[in-house]
Amino acid sequence: MKTLAVVGTAGGVGGTTVAALAFTGMRQHPLGGPMLYARPSARLIDRVGSDEVPALNGDLAIWDAGQHSPESAAALLEAGGCALAVAAPATPLGVADAARVLSTVAELGEDALGSVAVVLSQVNGRARAVPATSIPSPLLVRIPHDRGLASPGPIPPVGQLGSRARAGAVAWQRRATALLSP
Repeated sequence: MKTLAVVGTAGGVGGTTVAALAFTGMRQHPLGGPMLYARPSARLIDRVGSDEVPALNGDLAIWDAGQHSPESAAALLEAGGCALAVAAPATPLGVADAARVLSTVAELGEDALGSVAVVLSQVNGRARAVPATSIPSPLLVRIPHDRGLASPGPIPPVGQLGSRARAGAVAWQRRATALLSP
């Protein structure tokens, strides 16, 4: 089974929302939607609204894995069968934390970073984007602030997000699909 493990650099950084966006983007996949896993406190089902899919692909999974240290995140990759999404806030500290995860993952070898994405979520409203020069741009996805994503409960359909957040969410959904592709 190929699993996309969504790990947060800290608690409350948007990991559950990132996992929910990945799932909703793959729910209608022609080969079947992925299975969905989360720790009980994540309330992932609350974010996706429903885990029902027209067809289930038992070879794919999305896992809201919660907060992980750089070492434990890298261990998920090292164990095999996982791709990694690092969820962090688009703040100087969030960028630094995500860069530490990437640095630790890079110690696994040259190919390890190919199974990683960093998703920076704008948590400070419509503030100016924080530079993320320490994160290679092919690995980086930014999701700008959107009231629909910041509100509790099910995330809205991507088409209902503001144009900037919609572009970021679609970019993340495409990257998540690519990470789960064989």
